[in-house]
Amino acid sequence: MPELVLRTLMTANANRIDELQRRLDKIPRVLLGSLPTPLQEAPRLADLLGVRRLFVKRDDLTGLGLGGNKVRTLEHTVAEAVASGADLLLGAAYVHSNHCRQLAAAGAKMGIEVRLLLRRSGDRPVSWQGNLLLDELFGAGIEFVEAADTFTLLELARGRVAEFEASGRRPMLLTLTPASKLLGAIAAMRTLLEIEGQLRAAGEVRSSIYVSSGGPTYAGLLSAARLIGADIQVRGISHQFDTAIQVDIVTGLLAEIESLLRLAVPPVAPDIEIDDRFIGPGYGLSSAAAFDAIRIAGALDGLVLDPIYTGKAMAGLLGHAREGRLTPDDVIAFHHTGGVPALFTCADQLRVGPSPTGV
Repeated sequence: MPELVLRTLMTANANRIDELQRRLDKIPRVLLGSLPTPLQEAPRLADLLGVRRLFVKRDDLTGLGLGGNKVRTLEHTVAEAVASGADLLLGAAYVHSNHCRQLAAAGAKMGIEVRLLLRRSGDRPVSWQGNLLLDELFGAGIEFVEAADTFTLLELARGRVAEFEASGRRPMLLTLTPASKLLGAIAAMRTLLEIEGQLRAAGEVRSSIYVSSGGPTYAGLLSAARLIGADIQVRGISHQFDTAIQVDIVTGLLAEIESLLRLAVPPVAPDIEIDDRFIGPGYGLSSAAAFDAIRIAGALDGLVLDPIYTGKAMAGLLGHAREGRLTPDDVIAFHHTGGVPALFTCADQLRVGPSPTGV
């Protein structure tokens, strides 16, 4: 590409980045995390995958409550809660939720009471390890509930909100709601700007991001990449729903992002790339492929992944390498969204067998 054309494109992209940053900065936010998080190179994993370079976006190092990308979302949702005068923050999710753990930590930091509605995993006994232990250490009130799915859980949570309001409290539900999901996407747009700048500083302008998401995080990463004209493909590894459902979720969120920011996101339908083959036995449950991926990342890079999200994302990345979907020229950015406390609930499964050394 001629140097003049390249400089013109870089200037245009810089202008788009500045404009997007300006609009994102208008959305209320409280500072809870240690941001930006580092983008670290993992050359031994890159060699295993057969790609030119592999970077890891370390959102497990956001700081609050043992870190994770939900800290980014909470910076916006807690800001809304504070602005509304809320005196009680509610979270609802499955029993070992990362989001609820980080919400409990945010409440402790802000001095606001937190109550959690946690969905049990069938008849399995509750293990007071990992996130659940931290929820209690951070002072959150914990209620275990029975709910067939997240939609039922959301209705239960809304019922609790009504009960607290009737008693004179000012509660706000910060998980599962459409508003929290949109703000999660907005938070991920900030992440994309960090990744793009860090890759550019490393001399890379073309890359693929792998992330365990087919929802708000994915939508935010993809929309920001397209809005700034970055040559970045976002590849989601689903941990919950099948591809068709995830595409619908992402498409809806893209429209909401456009409305909130008053920016037209370029058409992205052909670019929505979400693989649902690595979900395993279900949401909130790990898989043999995820355990193998966790062992590989640990043995080759000292990188600690979790069994529900990043382990599955790495399993997807390894699977794509096996299938020949990666090339020797590829540059990959693996988005480590956190979740490490859940690792310790799977100690027995992870200790079975030797650490694998090949794809």
